[in-house]
Amino acid sequence: MPAPATLPGRTVMLPDGREYLWCSGTAYLGVHADADFQELVVEGFQRYGGHYGGSRLSSFRPDIYEKAEARLCQWTGAEAALLFSSGTLAGRILQAHLASSYACHYAPRLHPALWGHTPPAARNFEEWVDEVRRFAAHDPRPIALFANAIDPLYAQPLRMAWLDALPNDRPILLTLDDSHGIGITGQDGAGAYAARHWPPHLTLVVLASLGKALGIPAGVILGPATLIKSICDSPFFGGASPPTPAFLHALLHGAPIYARQRLRLMARIRQWTEGLPTSHGFSYLPDYPVFYTPKHALAGYMKEKGVLLSQFAYPSPQDELITRLILNALHTEADIAQLHAELKAFMSLPPECQA
Repeated sequence: MPAPATLPGRTVMLPDGREYLWCSGTAYLGVHADADFQELVVEGFQRYGGHYGGSRLSSFRPDIYEKAEARLCQWTGAEAALLFSSGTLAGRILQAHLASSYACHYAPRLHPALWGHTPPAARNFEEWVDEVRRFAAHDPRPIALFANAIDPLYAQPLRMAWLDALPNDRPILLTLDDSHGIGITGQDGAGAYAARHWPPHLTLVVLASLGKALGIPAGVILGPATLIKSICDSPFFGGASPPTPAFLHALLHGAPIYARQRLRLMARIRQWTEGLPTSHGFSYLPDYPVFYTPKHALAGYMKEKGVLLSQFAYPSPQDELITRLILNALHTEADIAQLHAELKAFMSLPPECQA
């Protein structure tokens, strides 16, 4: 696909001069194109400047970092939070930190930042669960489990009831990547941290990119204060540039905007799901904006009709093709009606044309 002539919002303009309805990307709440949110970012630049060129461990640092971390704890219910310049950096530092003390097990479909040195060995989630159970039964070492809080590729939920049966005679730490949930799922969009009750012998850590629904170029780790303190003291954290303060200003003051955009997104999701025809073929979760389909021809058909879906091989060009329709809070009722009409027309084609 050619590079867009503009950044995507509700629509995107490609170099061919044609405007397409944008049903891709990860800006689920659309705050990047919201005038009120942009005003907060501008306020942040005016107050803090364009960049803080220093370490979070230096003798002087803006207090916006501690304020933003306190806000994230208040919102999610986490004991402590630590901000990074990206979710990828947060994941790499967390994985390296835990690998020195825990036997690490990586669920399939994890972001590469959490793999360690090699991709997960398990081919599917059930195989990974069996792997963890066998290990726990024969090896007494502490265990660190890494998994997605929500599967944004195939729109599948986290299945973790089996954790109750793991032994309680050693530390077990569960790290969830909530990059595609925070801002959307959980109470007030607070994501996975407080979304469910975990076994008492299990310690929960959540990491997330804030650059998706929340529109903030940063990452965060949420978890116990002792763990966060040990990561904060590490040379990797001290040597890394922190996030741009201006965007943290927007995060700190943007709660009403996030709430408004989340309501708009929920309205569009419900309009879309309620109007889906029978045998539509999508896999999706309640109140979640990602809709996976194995009918890869849908992407080409929709592009001809002026709609761009998400379609790419992941995590590398040699992997399986993934086709999804993704909604965002910028979409209108008319956009959803258009998508319904185009989908029904596509489903009226002969089966061989829908493969």
